[in-house]
Amino acid sequence: MTREEQLEYCRVCRLRKFDRTHGLICSLTNAPADFTGDCPEFELDEVEDERLHKRNLAAVGDDSVNSLGHSHNSTANKNIGVGLIVLGIVVSIVSVLFEINTHISIWGGAISTGAFLYWRGLSQDKVNEDRTRWEDVDDEEE
Repeated sequence: MTREEQLEYCRVCRLRKFDRTHGLICSLTNAPADFTGDCPEFELDEVEDERLHKRNLAAVGDDSVNSLGHSHNSTANKNIGVGLIVLGIVVSIVSVLFEINTHISIWGGAISTGAFLYWRGLSQDKVNEDRTRWEDVDDEEE
């Protein structure tokens, strides 16, 4: 198990402590993590977990509605993204088949915006998946 994988636990553990030399260490052993798999002493710090979760969601577009009323829900982003991609492809095919002079920015913009929204939705899903891991660890310990 790599140090980065261990730090995923340590960052949200109530037993974490900061050391200037080693970074995050365990307050029980006063040493960096040395476990493999799940940490046997892991205690979820729900406040820190919530703070990190909100920070990660904000980095990919939070899971609420912004001040302009645009949805940042992951499912909505993926669905709208796919719709825009399909719309852009259909418009481009129709304009080629019927020799309609549409500007490339119309269908190109739809495709690129759709791809961006779909990617954002996938990123939001990943952040939410990462968070559910701690619920599984807590269930195993009980």
